[in-house]
Amino acid sequence: MRVGRSLHLLIVDDEHDTVATLSAILQDEGHSVSGAPNGVAALAEIRKTPPDAVIADINMPGVSGYDVAREVRRLYGEAAPMLVAPLKRQPPKPPVSLTDDTVIPSDGDDAVGPETRGAYGVRR
Repeated sequence: MRVGRSLHLLIVDDEHDTVATLSAILQDEGHSVSGAPNGVAALAEIRKTPPDAVIADINMPGVSGYDVAREVRRLYGEAAPMLVAPLKRQPPKPPVSLTDDTVIPSDGDDAVGPETRGAYGVRR
């Protein structure tokens, strides 16, 4: 499906395959696409050639997708390009128990709160 208007899009992800796959799909749809492997490169690209939209991974090491979004909003205010943050589902982590207590495996979802991020399981 081709769009009526071609957009200039920036894809930011520390996983090369994600950038390559999304770029190919969006280029096939008629869009101009740039890729950046991290937040620092993304901000340099945004300053050089502001895109119509940024598709950024949130959980990148160093400068995260959140950091990119904050800087884009600071730089462009109301004229900021649209920001899209795709969510990646991580494979379940194996249960880990330091005692004989039952452990429920974590599904990698951070929705339970910052105090449990990185935890492998929740005790019953």
